[in-house]
This record gives sequence, structure tokens and C-alpha cells, in this order.
Amino acid sequence: MAGFFVIAWFGHPAGAPASWNWGQAPVTEAGSWVVAVALLTAGLFTCARRWRGELGLPRP
Repeated sequence: MAGFFVIAWFGHPAGAPASWNWGQAPVTEAGSWVVAVALLTAGLFTCARRWRGELGLPRP
């Protein structure tokens, strides 16, 4: 949810989507793809660590 706040607040300089704004940038913007893949990778890594019990959280 924090990611959507950042996109909504900072993702529109001068009225056009920023190149890193993966939610609204055109498909041809490489920067948005890099940010989207990096966030997806970080989320998957965090989920994998949680499922293995490495974060000290109770297992689902």
C-alpha cells in the first residue's frame, strides 16, 4: 500500500507520469519495468523468508 501512496504523491511531476512510475508509465518505459521487477523480487523474497520461518513470525 505504501508503494501506491508513493506513486500517487510523487509519480506525476509536471502532470505526466514519471519514468519510474510503474503504475501509469507507458509500456515502453524501461525504468518502470526495472522498478516493478525489483519490487516484485523483494516481495517474493520476503514471502519466501516468512514461509521458511526466518523472520521469526508464526507460520501460517
